[in-house]
Amino acid sequence: MDLSLGAAIGGDLATCREIAQEYSGPGPVILINGLDRNGAGLGLLRNYQFCPVGFGPGTRLAITLTAPSNEVVQSIEICMICDDPAAAGLLDALHWTPFLGTPTGRYTVAATDGRQVWQTAFTLLPGATSPLLVIRDYNNDLHPGDEAVVELAGFRPRDRVAIDFYFAGDSPTNSEYRTSVVLQTDDQGNARYRLVTDADDPRGGWNLLSRPAGGFPQEPPSYDIMVRFHLG
Repeated sequence: MDLSLGAAIGGDLATCREIAQEYSGPGPVILINGLDRNGAGLGLLRNYQFCPVGFGPGTRLAITLTAPSNEVVQSIEICMICDDPAAAGLLDALHWTPFLGTPTGRYTVAATDGRQVWQTAFTLLPGATSPLLVIRDYNNDLHPGDEAVVELAGFRPRDRVAIDFYFAGDSPTNSEYRTSVVLQTDDQGNARYRLVTDADDPRGGWNLLSRPAGGFPQEPPSYDIMVRFHLG
C-alpha cells in the first residue's frame, strides 16, 4: 500500500417513506435529512436526502437539485409511498453527497407534480461543521491495485491532520494499528489523500481514523468515529 503523501463523510437515515408516513407538520414541504432546512448552511462530505412530504400516497414527483450556476446537478422522478408495481423502480428521495471541489453557494431543490412546484433552498459551505472523512467512489469496497481518493473536511485551516490505518481482518470489533500519514489542510480545513493499494496488502477489513496530528494512537479508537473499507 503506497502511503506516501498524495495530492492535497454520519449515521443512518430513516427512509423517505418512513419520514413521509410519520410527518404531521404543515406541507407539502421538502425535508433535508428529515428536517426543514430551508435557508440553512450545509457542509461538505455528508450524504443529504431530499424528501418531499405532505403529499398523498402514490403521488409522482419530478425532483431537481440546481447549483448556484443554474446548472441541474441531479433530476429524478420519485413516487411517494407507492405500492403500485408499475412504480417499483422509482425512488422516494433524491440523494446527494457534495465532495471537495463541489461549487459552494445557494442551491435550490424543486419538486413538481406537473401542475405546481414546491421549493427549498440551502447554502453549501466551503467546509464541514465537524471533522469528517470519506472514501470516494468505491462504496468502501476496494481490490488490490485500486486507487481511492480519501477526503477530509471540518478541521482547522492550515492544520496538520493524521490518517491512522488499522487492520481488522475479519474481526467486527478488534483492529490493530499499522501506520499513519500526515496531511496539511487548506484554507477551509479540507484535505485530500490518494490511497493506492498493492497486491501484497493484507486482505480484509481496514479502518481509517482522521484526527489532528500530534502524538501516537496508543489505543484503537471506537468504531463510531472510524471509516471502514474492505480490501479483497
